[in-house]
Amino acid sequence: MVRHWFLIALSLLSSSVAHAEMVIEPGDIRLIVEIEERKAPPIQDEMLLIVIRGFYKIPITLESLKQPELKGFGWMQLGEDNWIAGTERGQRVLEFERYMALFPEKSGPITIAPFTHEFTLSEPDGTRFAYSVESEPVEITVAPRPDSDAAWLPARKLEVRDDWSNAPERLPDGGSALRKMMITVEGALPELVPEMPELTGAGVFIFPHPEHRVTELRQWGPITRVYWRWSIRPEQGGSGYVNPLKLNYFDAITREDKSITFSAQRVAYATAAATPPQENRTAETPQFRASRENPLAAAAAALTPFAPFLGLLAGLLALPKTRSFRGFESLRAALYRLTGTPAERALKHAVRAGDAAMTRHRARALIATDIDRVAYSKTDANQEFSGIFTPLDRAIYARSGPAANLRIFYKNFRKSRAALLRKAP
Repeated sequence: MVRHWFLIALSLLSSSVAHAEMVIEPGDIRLIVEIEERKAPPIQDEMLLIVIRGFYKIPITLESLKQPELKGFGWMQLGEDNWIAGTERGQRVLEFERYMALFPEKSGPITIAPFTHEFTLSEPDGTRFAYSVESEPVEITVAPRPDSDAAWLPARKLEVRDDWSNAPERLPDGGSALRKMMITVEGALPELVPEMPELTGAGVFIFPHPEHRVTELRQWGPITRVYWRWSIRPEQGGSGYVNPLKLNYFDAITREDKSITFSAQRVAYATAAATPPQENRTAETPQFRASRENPLAAAAAALTPFAPFLGLLAGLLALPKTRSFRGFESLRAALYRLTGTPAERALKHAVRAGDAAMTRHRARALIATDIDRVAYSKTDANQEFSGIFTPLDRAIYARSGPAANLRIFYKNFRKSRAALLRKAP
């Protein structure tokens, strides 16, 4: 009996030793990070496409690719992981692919840390064991963004569609037209796509509608579509104009600064359409100003989103003229402390709506607003908010894992932002 158990123990020991001595030949398992070929170094915030590729010549039972923290980058996973079966010199090979878009957050040298692919492998006899392989770190050099106060939008493609629901020059008396613009941007961070601009004009009432935006993830990068809408109708005179708009961006393909101009447009009732304008305006370079005799056009556009506060604003305007502008600013600051700024309210609305992508966009827009007014620096913002956005980014862009808990994100975001604002001089 003792001899029987001794033989069993010896057999197990021999199997364990044989398993421990198993050697995986060089080239049987490889993991690399490929970076797209470029004519010029990427600029800060410009998209950089990478592919994580694995080549495996041994049977794989389970696998999991561990992504590094990717410090210094914004990132998106572009679609699901791909597995492709093939042969190499007559031997079966499994190829793994994961496409990602990286967005450098600073200039200078930045390192893409190693990815780690963890496996559970099986021997021919069914024995399982753990094994992992790492990619080599990759260093890239990032050029600084232009030193300009203008909005920075590096995009690989930008298209604009501008439609009117009715012919704006021949509206029915008392009617209005809905102007609809769709901006399609490829290969850019969604938060870099500008917010809906203020549309102005002369002799017209302009009522803006809420902005709507959608981001799709494709293998060649994100596509963001932004929808802007305004209801527009002439004033009592029956004829007016909408001023032109201009959208600047950096063409990442041609490496040139470009712009798209939305042309000026006459808006008139049919009964007034035949009446020519009094001013001499050129069609090629239209420049129109809001009429001083009709200030209601600008006021209507500015005050429409703040209808609940019109009564309070009316009270402020009724203050004696001896009141200083500083006093008015103090009252406005007190109002914002009670209700929040427009950017803060927009973020809260996105959280309540359960829209993770819009929550991310509104939070980034709020950070950009704080930086513009020098409430804190971009460096401090990157340090303070880097970990807060990670769970949200994984839920939106990684296409895996649980849905984002927007209430927890909002709580952590407010806490970190408050800490930064307290440090402000």
